[in-house]
Amino acid sequence: MGCTSIGLSDFFETIVLGDDCERVKPFPDPYLKALQALQVSHNHAFLFEDSVSGIKAGVAAGMPVVGLAKRNPDS
Repeated sequence: MGCTSIGLSDFFETIVLGDDCERVKPFPDPYLKALQALQVSHNHAFLFEDSVSGIKAGVAAGMPVVGLAKRNPDS
């Protein structure tokens, strides 16, 4: 199911998917492509990531990264 078919494109100016890039995370290509499409410097952007490969990609793109935990720790 594509982003357009589920209405995500209504909420975002630019959507970059893995299929849009020659190399995917942990390479920085998806983030660099998005920055280029938005005409934004990596110095004026940051990202939230919930995967190790995404965090590595963001750091490699030169962006500050906020890592998100996916689940609550065990009690």
